[in-house]
Amino acid sequence: ALSTWLLTAAGNDTLKELWNKTMLQTLIYVNASLVRSHGRKGRLLINNLVDAICAGNASEARGAARALTKQTLLDLGVSAEL
Repeated sequence: ALSTWLLTAAGNDTLKELWNKTMLQTLIYVNASLVRSHGRKGRLLINNLVDAICAGNASEARGAARALTKQTLLDLGVSAEL
């Protein structure tokens, strides 16, 4: 639902097509992350991302997206520098 909302807000069909293909490949990992962490940190980070987008703050949105990605990887036991 979050992805659908973000893509609609972006209004970019090319981005939407690329994202949908990527999302199909990664959805299982995101769900596993939320299950493992019981959504504790992920939900707050998702809210931060949505708030930044709604506020039109691109810099804050990028930071929130990066933080959400890092947390997802941590929840899955994957170490990565972003």
